[in-house]
Amino acid sequence: MATVKKRTIPVRYLSREEALAETEAKLRVYEHRYEMSSEKMATLLELDAIRPTAEVLIWYADYQGLLLMRKKTPTTGTPGTTTAPSTTPG
Repeated sequence: MATVKKRTIPVRYLSREEALAETEAKLRVYEHRYEMSSEKMATLLELDAIRPTAEVLIWYADYQGLLLMRKKTPTTGTPGTTTAPSTTPG
């Protein structure tokens, strides 16, 4: 019987600020390449006005992830305390 070699997958733990900064940097690359904002790309994709290529779908997923991070992790409050989610429509 053959033995299976185990692979270790590296795990990175990021703070909220690091995750936001990393995602925003990724989005800036797409925005520069395509010469449009992530918001405009999302609108055009949702209206079927641009082709959903693999790269555009990854960009869209990254943008939606950024919006979710911003919505789920409010920036108010005292460091080290739990802050209730925002109730402002968004």
